[in-house]
Amino acid sequence: MERQVRRGIRWFSPLTAAVVAAFTLAGCASTPLSSSKPPVKTTTTSTPPTTTSTPPTTSTPTGHAGFSPVSVTFPSAETGWVLGTITAGTVAKLAVVRTTDGGITWTRSPAPDVTFDSGARDLAMIRFADSKNGWITAPVTTTPSGPLPSTLWSTHDGGASWQQVAVPDGGYVTALEVSDGVFQLAELATTGSGATAVFLYSSAAASDSWVRSAASLPIGAGPVASAQLTLQGGGGWAIEVDRTVGAGARLASGAWEPWTPPCTDANGSASIAASSTTEVVALCHEGVWGPPPAGTTPGPWLFVSS
Repeated sequence: MERQVRRGIRWFSPLTAAVVAAFTLAGCASTPLSSSKPPVKTTTTSTPPTTTSTPPTTSTPTGHAGFSPVSVTFPSAETGWVLGTITAGTVAKLAVVRTTDGGITWTRSPAPDVTFDSGARDLAMIRFADSKNGWITAPVTTTPSGPLPSTLWSTHDGGASWQQVAVPDGGYVTALEVSDGVFQLAELATTGSGATAVFLYSSAAASDSWVRSAASLPIGAGPVASAQLTLQGGGGWAIEVDRTVGAGARLASGAWEPWTPPCTDANGSASIAASSTTEVVALCHEGVWGPPPAGTTPGPWLFVSS
């Protein structure tokens, strides 16, 4: 891989495409580095405001004492849901609030009846494709050794009711995203042959049927493997991180195919994001678990591809 160093930025191009020739720090600052979660209004923060008809004074929605947000989804600028937990001792219970006015007011919404160890609350996620179709994933109640298996819940009436759906292969859902009316799911699971990997699944928004991709991501040698998904339009990217960056996959023409992500030689973790089907960035933490690539220094590096 050819490398250039310009103002602390290293350049890459997936699938051997041309190296990006010009990029400034100002341009870097305008490039999104957040996850692939659906966008929210630029005037809001990642923490939902108070459920009142007057300007909010606290971050606790009315009627949800002790509500602590975990995951947010906005299929439109006005309509969104926040998944959170209400904790009692060491036990966390799922709770959901909804807005239809861009976050000015919030109301209680039904939530799956799920309780689990409060230390695992950050594993819960919510995603909606539109005003009707959404999914929630949450860890199971008991805590076995190794990665937590997950539960999956779907709604097709805007969150008025939730139905539990079997998790494909009975594994741990490590990422859940939606774009262009199609949900994408990454799951850490062990197959019948005993092989453990990150498997990729897709489901149409109005369907409860998950289809497994022919592509999968082998896991690394670290203690806890996980995967990240970034979607924009009909395109997408997946990377496996197990202390260091491992394998990757790219979504093109509705199918996942093998892809070599940046940072595989960085001896550290990474995060990816995309602002379109062609503009992709990766933030790599190099030299964490070993020496960084020759000619570079340990620390964060930004990769950019168009």
